[in-house]
Amino acid sequence: MSLNENEKAVLWSGIRSFMYLLLAMCFIGLIHHLASIYKAHTFAENSVVENIQLGLLLCAGTIFLTEGICAKAWRPLMFFLASLCFLASCRELDKTLDELIYGLRWRIGYVFPLIAAEYAIKHKDTARKNLFAFIGSSSFYMMFCALIIIFPIGQCIGHRPLVVNVIGESQMAQVKELFEECCEVMGYFLILLASIESCISLIRKK
Repeated sequence: MSLNENEKAVLWSGIRSFMYLLLAMCFIGLIHHLASIYKAHTFAENSVVENIQLGLLLCAGTIFLTEGICAKAWRPLMFFLASLCFLASCRELDKTLDELIYGLRWRIGYVFPLIAAEYAIKHKDTARKNLFAFIGSSSFYMMFCALIIIFPIGQCIGHRPLVVNVIGESQMAQVKELFEECCEVMGYFLILLASIESCISLIRKK
């Protein structure tokens, strides 16, 4: 059966989506394996999972930054997405930055989106085109899904009052940490996949 170019593109997109699903399942399998090794310290401060979260954000930010440098037509958008990843990286390094930087502490990371926003304003026509193209892309929906996992699911369902009402105070801290950190690391993994998808579905296609 012969396929036209549009059908080939849709088929390839579906195959990539299935591959991302398999990668996500393998990633969760890795978290299970780490939990069998580190036990109660799996999700502790500066633990292996927190270091993985930081690594995922830095990798995604670096990919977005590289895409922006290599593809001038997408530079405002990619620089801004990279800046958000670097801001989140500073948030993951809050304990270290709070000790090193007095006053602003981890909030020093806001300098990244501020610089990126200034660049986007200077190139507002390109930024506008980037934004509308991005919203209609598969990369956007992957990132949006990641945000849903991190905030409404991870932060809101893992919120202390809800956890206490369901299981009481005795194991509240452990369950809250387990739920929030699992959602965060999965969300950051999806952001990394979205950074890869942006290169495939946006930049290479153009």
